[in-house]
Amino acid sequence: DYIEQTRYKVENTLYFKYLMAMCPSKEIKPVNRIELKINKDVTQPDLNVLYVDDEADDGWYELMCEILYTENNVGYDYLGQDLKHKSQKEIINMVMDKVKVNKSNVVILDFRLHPTDFTAKAIVDVTGYKILKEIKKLNRGIQVLVFSATNKIWNLQALQSAGADGFLMKEAPVNSIDPTFSRNSIKKLISILGNFSHRIYRMLIWEKMQQQKEYLHH
Repeated sequence: DYIEQTRYKVENTLYFKYLMAMCPSKEIKPVNRIELKINKDVTQPDLNVLYVDDEADDGWYELMCEILYTENNVGYDYLGQDLKHKSQKEIINMVMDKVKVNKSNVVILDFRLHPTDFTAKAIVDVTGYKILKEIKKLNRGIQVLVFSATNKIWNLQALQSAGADGFLMKEAPVNSIDPTFSRNSIKKLISILGNFSHRIYRMLIWEKMQQQKEYLHH
């Protein structure tokens, strides 16, 4: 029933007619499964990914699961619908608890996770930014890929200054004008994760540094 309702909306509502007029459907060349293989560094611990996105259950979870778990046998967990109707502080705590319990070495992080993020006047008030800061406070070696529809250069610069290790634009109707956008985004994700795999050692170095600092302190 849900599928039929969705199909009816896509075919009949004015909004979707507008989208199809502005961004007409185009045939997309399939991605070869070989292209989905991450170039892992076998000398490093394997990737252990946490995906954080309040829209994950709208299809993003399945996409990430297919790429990470099915094609690459990567440790994978996510936070999606559970983030809905939570306060900003609760969201941050939920994410940090999951990072610690899972011992995640990579976090794919949505930028806006709370309704107030869309009206925030400063990036330091946005939930994704605050989570990024908390992750880097926990361990600078945990690599964070910001996955968001934002393309404002000042946001990207601020996130980079806060320690973001990479950025990936979310699919959106305006991007669908380019039939290669989805394919290129998937290839970029694979490339970024390959680079991350070769830098897992940073997390271990950070842990050893903290142990030495604590030892010297005592």
